[in-house]
Amino acid sequence: LNPRDHQDITSPKPASNTPNENSQEEFPYIDHGAVDFGMRKEVWKGIPTNGDWEKFSGELPYNHELWIKNTDILVRDYLMLDNMIISRLTILLTDTARNWYLGIRDQYGNKSCQPQSTCHSTLHVPSTCNCSHYI
Repeated sequence: LNPRDHQDITSPKPASNTPNENSQEEFPYIDHGAVDFGMRKEVWKGIPTNGDWEKFSGELPYNHELWIKNTDILVRDYLMLDNMIISRLTILLTDTARNWYLGIRDQYGNKSCQPQSTCHSTLHVPSTCNCSHYI
């Protein structure tokens, strides 16, 4: 693991990022504010176990909006960082969605899983990927 690829969780600093023009309208960034690092560590202890999170299978009927909404609520409530969500994706995505995600990771490596200038857990899917096949 390259430490430069992950957010620094050891320093007490605000969790605000510079917004990206394209993603800012669709995914406005979350600014948790200048919450003390000690307080964040205490809040993180209350993060629900992976089994309590909403799962997304990619199968009909799609529940992706509910899955995204529940994930966003947990991000806000528990002051979570991008890498906290990304590390859970292989557990939260099941069936077709998990196979798609693992295929993207295999094809593009960790580049496809690096957060894109927002605190949301959105993933950058390279433009060469025909994602309409999966929608």
